[in-house]
Amino acid sequence: MGSKVEKSLSILDAVAQGGANPYLAVDPRALLLVTVGYLCLMLSVPTAHIDILLWYALYPIISAPLLGLSYSSVFFQSLIVLPLVLLLAVFNPILDHTPVADFQGWVITNGWLLFWGVIVRGLLSMQALLLLIRSIGFVGMVRGMSRLGVPRFLTVQLLMVFRYIRVLIEEGASMKAARDARSFGRKNLSLKLWGVLVGQLFLRSVDRAERVHRAMLARGFHGDISYSLSSRSRWGWSSTLYLVVWMIIFVMLRLFNLSLLFV
Repeated sequence: MGSKVEKSLSILDAVAQGGANPYLAVDPRALLLVTVGYLCLMLSVPTAHIDILLWYALYPIISAPLLGLSYSSVFFQSLIVLPLVLLLAVFNPILDHTPVADFQGWVITNGWLLFWGVIVRGLLSMQALLLLIRSIGFVGMVRGMSRLGVPRFLTVQLLMVFRYIRVLIEEGASMKAARDARSFGRKNLSLKLWGVLVGQLFLRSVDRAERVHRAMLARGFHGDISYSLSSRSRWGWSSTLYLVVWMIIFVMLRLFNLSLLFV
């Protein structure tokens, strides 16, 4: 159990700070703007137009090495959302039997196009978010949001929620250790016991959060975490080039179907 907790906390630390060694120094604000533009334009493509959606895979494939990441690792991590997108897409082939094409005797229905379109959109969206988080970290993302003019109370709340995930993990690990010490080797938990544990976890977390908040107030906290948002990164030519080039590419992919060039 201890190793699992340590692994979870190490993952949190990696997500907070980011672990990439970029070949191209890009300001967090540029990465944020590119990610938002990518998601808006990619998700605006009709779901059935897979031939257009697939071109948007160029962004994670090309940007991953530029940001010091391996696209293969980003791709495999993005598969975590596959069960969810499958659940969203699985009913499309069942409900929509409208034929749209005939390929060597196989009738392709609109439902199957929607099915694969939902999967592609889900995976590409997750890959874009992974590129953002793994390159600059959650703290860097919040810092970039603050410098772009996002209200201060929102960025502080995001940081506080992220940091309190550690509190939940630590309290849950403590309760699990106490339960194992009193279970005499029994591993299965009854539904009633699960309810008790979840309620106790909530109460312990609230109590811990109140103690942390009082400690912060005693140290001069007034609703602003300036130390985590004050780091300044320079917006250089690489950031401008990264933002302009990718935004032009995204707009061109949205306006023109490049697949028609190969037909």
